[in-house]
Amino acid sequence: MRFARFFLFLSALSFFSCEKEVDYDQLITDYLADKNISGAVRTPSGLYYVVQTPGNGSFPTASSTVLINYVGRLLDDRVFDQNNNISFGLGNVIPGFREGCQLFNPGASGLLIMPPSLGYGNQAVGTIPANSVLVFQIDMIDIL
Repeated sequence: MRFARFFLFLSALSFFSCEKEVDYDQLITDYLADKNISGAVRTPSGLYYVVQTPGNGSFPTASSTVLINYVGRLLDDRVFDQNNNISFGLGNVIPGFREGCQLFNPGASGLLIMPPSLGYGNQAVGTIPANSVLVFQIDMIDIL
């Protein structure tokens, strides 16, 4: 009888302590479908991007400084950040933004959709909750 109670206790403990694994790829593909966004490409890191307007010229590198416009949103479309004509070094931004900006040359615009592992991970930052998928609309103005 003691063994049965102990087994029941362990079963209940393991049931309630298991966190559900979130499928961020599925969240992103559902978002793309809900918004009728086609042409998204998934990189090996899990970043999704869509070039909506192609640009001209060379592409930035991971160490480039770029001049861009961007709007950052959560999957529920809440804006958490936006800037126009801002310049910064790609070495100083979150991994998904660094990787994604390298896919847009001057004059290009489009979307970057990144899982938490390429954003802020399990850390809440400002109005961005922990484990958030981030969506950026970007316009690459220039490489400085």
